Amino acid sequence: MKRIFVLLVCSIMCLGITVNVYAGELNKNEQSIIEQITGDKFEVKPEQRYVNQLKNYFCQDDVNLEGIDADNFVMYLKEAFEEKQSIDDRGGSFDEKSSAYQNFQKAGSSIGLLLEYDSSVNGFYAIDKFGYIVIDGQDVIKNTGKQKEEENDWNISIELIFSIAVVLCILGIVINLRRWNRKMKRHSQRNYDDEDDEDELELANRKTRRARLQTFSYKSVKQVLKYFYIPIIMGLLIIITGYVFIHSYNDIIKSVNTNFVNTQPLYIGDQKEYSNTAIGAENQPERIAFSNVQYPKYGETYGRLQCKSLKIDATVFWGDRGELLSKGAGSYIGGNIPGMGSTILVGAHDTTYFAGLENVKEGDIFTFSTKYGIYSYKVTGTKIFDQGSYEEAYDLNASKEQLVLYTCYPFGKLNGTKEQRMFVYLDKISGPDINWQEVQ
Repeated sequence: MKRIFVLLVCSIMCLGITVNVYAGELNKNEQSIIEQITGDKFEVKPEQRYVNQLKNYFCQDDVNLEGIDADNFVMYLKEAFEEKQSIDDRGGSFDEKSSAYQNFQKAGSSIGLLLEYDSSVNGFYAIDKFGYIVIDGQDVIKNTGKQKEEENDWNISIELIFSIAVVLCILGIVINLRRWNRKMKRHSQRNYDDEDDEDELELANRKTRRARLQTFSYKSVKQVLKYFYIPIIMGLLIIITGYVFIHSYNDIIKSVNTNFVNTQPLYIGDQKEYSNTAIGAENQPERIAFSNVQYPKYGETYGRLQCKSLKIDATVFWGDRGELLSKGAGSYIGGNIPGMGSTILVGAHDTTYFAGLENVKEGDIFTFSTKYGIYSYKVTGTKIFDQGSYEEAYDLNASKEQLVLYTCYPFGKLNGTKEQRMFVYLDKISGPDINWQEVQ
């Protein structure tokens, strides 16, 4: 009986060790996919950002592809890219009825992904079986200016309505002050004329006239004060009416999109409480096994970015859509996580979490804390890029680990569309490397 118990315990321990070793690591089938789609087999190669997103998906603990799945994925994906290229060449439309889209769907389903259309950005993306975004076709560099810049139409309208209301108030007050002033002048002139022609009777009633003048002035002041209130009240009514109307209009648009357009809301699951690694920076090993790293899912908090000299302290999410950028900094899922030896691309709003970047300078130290290690990065430079040339600012296939931070530029501009981005480049100076390239 004891021997059976010992064998059972040993079996459980071996199983646990096996799971721990294979968790998150790329197996030979997954590695084969990456090699094939970046090799000579694909005449039309996918962009590097999609290759990185696919690799990051394979790195998750619950993904372990079989050989037949890998073969089907490569076959359907190759056909889809060739058909997509043909559609682009003849100026056709890539939609859900096209054969290219259907092959993309087949390719995704062979590795457990579902292709969806996002009407808010007019692009496609893929979700896994849990509903997390895995491959996102949205632009790499997000609009990080005003937190709700995508919906800033109503913000600008409210500001315009408020300005008009204020101008109306001022005009109403000025006009009524002039009216009151003219009345006072006419009344005073009549009194002076009466005093020139006054007789003994009028002299006897001078006190009475002066009393009437005081009474008139008092009533006129009250009348002017009434005209102060009326423009202000009308202005407030205009603002409230405009605010309610525009918000109702937005609700109608959202309702139409929800009921008539195929949209998939951002799924971020149940947020788990984030905690840094218990090992101090001075006691960290130089390398850690990938099995010790829990690869993040879309919308999860996986790190914390800090810089004391710039007063930056931001939670870092895996993903960088607007819902996440309103809560902290967002890490692009086509980039990497700290320790992977390549580019980490992180964006945040210039009016909130990355406001301190306005004063950044070479030599500033940033700390990127994660659940598996604490990393330090040193600022080596900054650059400003215009819209249309953002892709020149980063290299998602770099062989050197570099943290790239970006935000809208110029700082402090609250309204309108910002068409420039400021990029801050940081080199890694400490933190454990992740040994992720071991094929199982």
